[in-house]
Amino acid sequence: MKNTRMQIMHWKKDDKISSIQKIAYLYLALPIFIFFTFWLKPIYGVIAEIIILYTLIHIWLCPNVRRDKIRWEDYKKWLFCIFIVCIWVYFSGIGKFVYQNGDHGYRNSIFHTLVTEHWPVQYESLGEVNRPVAFVYYFAFWLPAAVVGKLFSLRLGFIVQAIWAVIGICLMFGLICEIRGKINLYDLIIFIFFSGLDVIGAYLLNVNTKLIAPDHLEWWVGMQYSSFTTQLFWVFNQAIPAWLITVLLLAQKNRYNVVFIYSFSILSCPLPAVGLIPILAYKAISCGYQAGLTIKENIIKLIKEICTFNNVVSGGIIGIICYLFLCINNNAQTREIIHVNITAYLLFLFFEAAVYFLLLYKYWNKSGWYYVCVLSLTVIPFFRVGSSGDFCMRASIPALVLLYLLVVETIKKSFHKKDIVTFICLLSIILIGSITPIHEAVRTFQNTISGNLNQYEIDLRADGMRNNFFGYTEESFFFRYLINNR
Repeated sequence: MKNTRMQIMHWKKDDKISSIQKIAYLYLALPIFIFFTFWLKPIYGVIAEIIILYTLIHIWLCPNVRRDKIRWEDYKKWLFCIFIVCIWVYFSGIGKFVYQNGDHGYRNSIFHTLVTEHWPVQYESLGEVNRPVAFVYYFAFWLPAAVVGKLFSLRLGFIVQAIWAVIGICLMFGLICEIRGKINLYDLIIFIFFSGLDVIGAYLLNVNTKLIAPDHLEWWVGMQYSSFTTQLFWVFNQAIPAWLITVLLLAQKNRYNVVFIYSFSILSCPLPAVGLIPILAYKAISCGYQAGLTIKENIIKLIKEICTFNNVVSGGIIGIICYLFLCINNNAQTREIIHVNITAYLLFLFFEAAVYFLLLYKYWNKSGWYYVCVLSLTVIPFFRVGSSGDFCMRASIPALVLLYLLVVETIKKSFHKKDIVTFICLLSIILIGSITPIHEAVRTFQNTISGNLNQYEIDLRADGMRNNFFGYTEESFFFRYLINNR
């Protein structure tokens, strides 16, 4: 009994945080500060910002994790990794340097709206509907660049978008290196080319038989788990925050900040935020569990460790305010369980994820993370939010990041254990799967060289997809009581 009491008294024994984690907190918090400053009434904005600033200061004052002395070789690896990330972002279309895929038309318009319109963006009507309406979207990623655009120029704002993307991806990869314990260039290369076996599925269904082409392979069966390159080239504003938040959650050694971290996802990537829930739940349960305590004692420990000021107050403020803002989005009102063709679903699941699950099983069958990943990627296709298939593509992002981490760790383990079958099979799947991101890159290269940059904008208020970006404000708690109407 005495030993148990001593264990309970020393719960807070692992509060060291790495420098890269501290920078990641600031990266995720900056858009929230901008949003609170311009969208909330000053009194509410100032109070919320003081509370969040207190949490960030508390995190920054935590002692740094001790690291081995950084060698020149590590600096060279980092510089080369940053160079690769810059090239990847450059060819993604972010910043309007090269050809842009179709979705960029909407994203250019969102950014243009944020730069040119008065904040908070509100209108008297939307098209033929004569009701007060507001621009309601998960635009957190763009806010820092939009501030630059407002102060200087729209073009400079687009350039800052690309810089902001590079910073976010570098922070994400730095956290992956922290989790993996080493800077490995091949981890970054695998991340860029990681994908399911879309090319095989497309070949079997006679959708596409070309290995190197500008086609988009991932709709071969009517559902999609997007490769990381596809995510960056089409929906960077959701993908980059989702990657960073997922990896930051996985890097936590305790429960003191997990809800606080999760709260950043609401205004950045609400669909991936749904996919983050199983990861958050398992992290909260598992990372502080002690076998020497009873179930009751572990539950008490869980409640006390998760009910911190950072989680409950700061995380609660961010999560609740951002949810109240987004919940009136017109397209978000559609939520349903859908009926899928079972044959199509099984083909999709096998080629997109199960080929990995089968090879990972003998290394991870005793790990809860494996089952979190399997469960998430198995059930996500049955749900829909909005009028299209976006939920499947976006809610899967956190689980795909987790799958990637399990795969690269298994490659390392199988190599050291001389498990040649697993090692070669995983590398072969990654190589075949890389055809999907290669198709994305080929499309960009071909169109850029030919001079077809496809850089355009859309009138969001008149477009057929306008419900994705607006919400009617009469019944909204946020727009009644919290909005800054100066």
